[in-house]
Amino acid sequence: MKLTREKRYCLFPLITFVLAVSVVVLYVTYVKTEVLIIGFDGEDIIIEEFKDVNITLAYKHSVELVEVVEVYEIRDGKICVKELKWPPYGAGAPSSIKDLEVLGRQVEIVNGALIVKDLKLCLGRELRIGMSQMIEPRLLINNVEVAGRFKEVVIKLSQENVLSTLIRSLLKLNQIFKNCLEYSLRWFVWVRL
Repeated sequence: MKLTREKRYCLFPLITFVLAVSVVVLYVTYVKTEVLIIGFDGEDIIIEEFKDVNITLAYKHSVELVEVVEVYEIRDGKICVKELKWPPYGAGAPSSIKDLEVLGRQVEIVNGALIVKDLKLCLGRELRIGMSQMIEPRLLINNVEVAGRFKEVVIKLSQENVLSTLIRSLLKLNQIFKNCLEYSLRWFVWVRL
């Protein structure tokens, strides 16, 4: 069976379309993107754009009952401690600048608290923080507090395929659409009353 010129021209767009669809399917299922997952007690916050994300853990020292602050950031594909702040006295904490010289970083005393900035202490791709034994722990993401009392917080960098990211984005849009529709219906019912 010999294909005529017209039939060959008809097959070309079909073959091109099938190849294009195959490339897209392979791309969205096999190409990975990196996401930051902050999980706590069965719930996850997934952050796709995490270059400028600050994660802050603040809690009261168990003996002195003064606030201790740890600030984390993502750098070079790892979770790193960026800054530490605590009072210069108390059990289990360095109490003088001499104790901190081993870090090789600038240590400041501000309002009676020791602050180590630009620490760059990288901890790896996953960090587990047990919060059940902390006194008044607070978790802040970009200075916005995550409400709740959690037993454990897991901060991890994970590889995710593009299809999962796309589906999650579509589900978010669907939820936004549902919320807008519900609000519009409530407003419409309220206006009609």
